[in-house]
Formats: sequence, structure tokens, C-alpha cells
Amino acid sequence: MHGISRRQFCTCAAVGGLYLGAVGCVPGKRRSAQASRDLPFEVPREALNSAEYGLTMARFRAQLGTTFTLVPPAGGSLDLKLIAVNNLGPAIKQPVARGEAFNCHFSPAGAATLPQDTYQMNHPVLGTFSIFIVPFTPPDQATGAALPPEYVASFNRV
Repeated sequence: MHGISRRQFCTCAAVGGLYLGAVGCVPGKRRSAQASRDLPFEVPREALNSAEYGLTMARFRAQLGTTFTLVPPAGGSLDLKLIAVNNLGPAIKQPVARGEAFNCHFSPAGAATLPQDTYQMNHPVLGTFSIFIVPFTPPDQATGAALPPEYVASFNRV
């Protein structure tokens, strides 16, 4: 059985979602876009100018151990500490490896739990941006017992 890998599917879905989210979905209306030399498609100008476009693995790694403030839609805030940034390799492997894929692990300051969703995140250096996080409860390597929950955000930058 031939098909596309999960990562390829997620990459295509993320790019499509970014495009539709950045420029809207209005049939028949021409959208302005800037061609990219490295990609076989055009990246919308709105996406290139978004706060999320500049969120690279290097920028997150430089902020390891710092506090991010997550703002739920219902109000309030939750402080999260960036505890790990894991390199997952190139976002696109064929025909030429390019882009970057990584995930960020955040630890909540308190016992509050949030469902997976897209939230506004604030940081003194990285600014304000939207981020999709998923709760994750890692097992203790020694005992197998559940550790306190973390939140994970995955990035596929093509």
C-alpha cells in the first residue's frame, strides 16, 4: 500500500490551513501572495507578515526555561515554563530536505488543566502569537506512574 506519511499529510494540512486562515476563503477573489524561491507554491503575504511566521526552533531554544503566559478564551491566564524544544528533523524530506519540524514542551506553574485548543500566548521576547497546544501526561521512566501534565506544541515549518 502506497500513500503519504503522517508527517507529509500534517505538513500539507498545516500549510493549507495557514493559507485559508491567513487570507480567508472567498471564491473568485484573487489574493496577493509572494512567491518563495524554496517552495513549489506561493506563501500568502499575510502569512509572511504574521507573528507566527517568525517562530523558529532557534528562537524557542533561546527562551528555554522562561515563562510564557497563555490566555484562555474565557479569560484569565496561565503561566507555562518552556522546558524542552525537540528537533524532529526537516519538515519536508523529499525531493530535497528543507524546513524544520520541532515541538515545544511547556510545564504549567500550577495544577490548572486546559483542553487541546488554539490559545493566545504572550512572551516578553517572542511577543504575542496564537498556538495550538495539546495536553500530555508523560510517564515516569523509573516507575511508570503519571507525571504532572505538560503541554506540547508541534511546528512544521516548510
